[in-house]
Amino acid sequence: MHADDFALAVLRIGCAEIRSGLYHGRFLFDEWNGQPCLYLKHTELIRHLQESPSIKDHWQHYRSVTALHLKRAIVAHGLLFSEETERQINGERATHLLALNLARLTEVGIYF
Repeated sequence: MHADDFALAVLRIGCAEIRSGLYHGRFLFDEWNGQPCLYLKHTELIRHLQESPSIKDHWQHYRSVTALHLKRAIVAHGLLFSEETERQINGERATHLLALNLARLTEVGIYF
């Protein structure tokens, strides 16, 4: 499996954690220039996946994927509207967020 494929699989697992309510990192469903998007801090997502007991068995297969690999795969698959964005999430300023294109996520099999 190619490194980008591993990273995309990691993104799928992370989004499943968000969907199931098990992810406690900062994220926000909103819009980017009128398009639906997910604001996410990819470094927090990787940290969550490394520490989450709910996916401990799955993570063993993907532990070589770093935040940098994940970001590169997101860019390579055309999932990124913008990087280094800033938003208010739960009343707190969140910086260095990726704005992910929800329509493109669906096209690659990642659903919310």
